[in-house]
Amino acid sequence: MVFALLTASVPAWGATVDIRCPRLVDPARGELEARARLFLTSADMESATIGLECDATNAWLVWTDGTKTLIDPRTNLVEGTLDAIEDRIARSKRARPAGSSGGEGPGAPGAPGGADETSTPKPPTAADTPPEEPLLRAPQSPIERPGIDLEGGVGLAILSEFWSGAYSAGVGPRLDVGVGVGRKLAIVISEGARFAVGAGSGQMIAFDLQAGVAYGAPYQIRNGLGVVALVGAERLAASGSGGLWVWSATASLGARASIATGPLDAWFGVDGMLRSDTIETGTPKSSAVPLLSAILSVGCFLPAFVGGTRDEPTAQAKAQ
Repeated sequence: MVFALLTASVPAWGATVDIRCPRLVDPARGELEARARLFLTSADMESATIGLECDATNAWLVWTDGTKTLIDPRTNLVEGTLDAIEDRIARSKRARPAGSSGGEGPGAPGAPGGADETSTPKPPTAADTPPEEPLLRAPQSPIERPGIDLEGGVGLAILSEFWSGAYSAGVGPRLDVGVGVGRKLAIVISEGARFAVGAGSGQMIAFDLQAGVAYGAPYQIRNGLGVVALVGAERLAASGSGGLWVWSATASLGARASIATGPLDAWFGVDGMLRSDTIETGTPKSSAVPLLSAILSVGCFLPAFVGGTRDEPTAQAKAQ
């Protein structure tokens, strides 16, 4: 309604605003035409003809002499065009000799030899952008905060492997060393020993050394789950049965669960191990280490922090 009144108040012989910009919808087009004519009429430029051109990204004010002024892309298209018109009118007034009348004379907007030239606003710089208030920033979730990943760590555990026969299980220590190489990914070296538990005809021992990769807990996450894949070699030996021993290649795949408990993490693991070779003791009570067996591990892990723990909020988050 207001725009219609503004348009109706301008005489038919007033300034001409030629808009060639598909991006401008009809209501905005009418607003721009009405307000631009008022600007030009107040500057004694009733007979002036200006235009607006645009493409998909930029827009230009076409002045009376055909020169173009790039409209600031940071502003609304209508307001930016009106700002450009005001700027051209103000510069033409400054360049007009004292006592001269308005219109299209020397020094007037668009006249030959006038002071108007095609101008391009400078792109915004860091100095034009006000500093961001820290308290206005959106809080980051603990998972997204930088400096809270782990670089790996050292783990010590007790492991138990299920065997068959008189020696129903092998129990012993396990040492793991992990080095972080990426987001939740780590390189792991693992060493373990199992000693036979149970009554049999001879004592059996298994010693293995493996290396591989792990994802997630406990090497790169304190609270959560993870998986680990390892390959290596193992030495199996049995005394009391002629001194049996054998070397075998091994491959294991396991799952991990970890819980942060102060400076240490408690973790539990289940692994399946595949061997290329094995041994079996003789009578009277035979025992054997299976080619495919299950290993349970439970222990603690000392994480190597990059810069804080994942479940501890930063000082900035506390302030928010």
